[in-house]
Amino acid sequence: MVDEQGEPLERIEIEQSIALARFGQQLRQTLRMVSWERPSGELVRFESQVSSGGEWTLTRGQVRGAALEIESATPGKTERQTLPWTPQVGGFFAVERLLRKPWKPGERRSAQAFVPVLNQIGKTELQDGGIEALRIEGQSRSLRKIRRVDAVGAIKLESI
Repeated sequence: MVDEQGEPLERIEIEQSIALARFGQQLRQTLRMVSWERPSGELVRFESQVSSGGEWTLTRGQVRGAALEIESATPGKTERQTLPWTPQVGGFFAVERLLRKPWKPGERRSAQAFVPVLNQIGKTELQDGGIEALRIEGQSRSLRKIRRVDAVGAIKLESI
């Protein structure tokens, strides 16, 4: 938690990096995301940076009333956009917040969240698939199966 002008905010930061060999050349791509959210999950502001092959994009956004104001910068170019916004739309980690409380059999949960890099609002639906017995590293484990459907614009991705 951080305190900003008397308001407690959760500062959540994640960095993902991948290295690939492509046609004999190494390519490293890094995504760094920082989100400042109210304890309820409401996005206050964010910053994300994508770096790949010496190129980069830095994106910052701030919720102002009923709008999310976004500024994306690449070397020599800055673009601005505004998205309509409501407090029901969460930050980068809105879906992870859905996983914090125990599940009931057959339960469904959903969240709208800002999707970094795409700079769009997406919707995720989760559905309980029951408890499943699995062997992991030689040990028997009982894990809950969760079906997940992510939708951003016309793109839909289903996973378990």
